[in-house]
Amino acid sequence: MSEIIEVIYEDGVLKPLKPLKIKDKKRLKIKIVDDDVEEF
Repeated sequence: MSEIIEVIYEDGVLKPLKPLKIKDKKRLKIKIVDDDVEEF
């Protein structure tokens, strides 16, 4: 499964802007892309 989500980095934690449909304790990989970059 691949999904692009928007997050905010706050107090050392990445926080999704919308709820995620992911099981608790699920291990994932993320790619960090600055919001200023028009990659998507």
